[in-house]
Amino acid sequence: MADTLTPARAAESLCELSVDVRAAVLLDAAGSLAGSGGEAGGHARELGDLARQLFEEVDRATRDWDTEPP
Repeated sequence: MADTLTPARAAESLCELSVDVRAAVLLDAAGSLAGSGGEAGGHARELGDLARQLFEEVDRATRDWDTEPP
């Protein structure tokens, strides 16, 4: 049976698969840090907070658009 792909392993795999990805953070549905990989290291929580803020701003900016959420 294959190993379970946890959020931390998924983020690490993403960094390993692409030379263009130096750090990765994964957020859960609530916007909390679920996993990190690459150079995120000690900055994972900060990067996760910034990613969550980015998603919130995009949602806020596009709230009135007549289209699917970005």
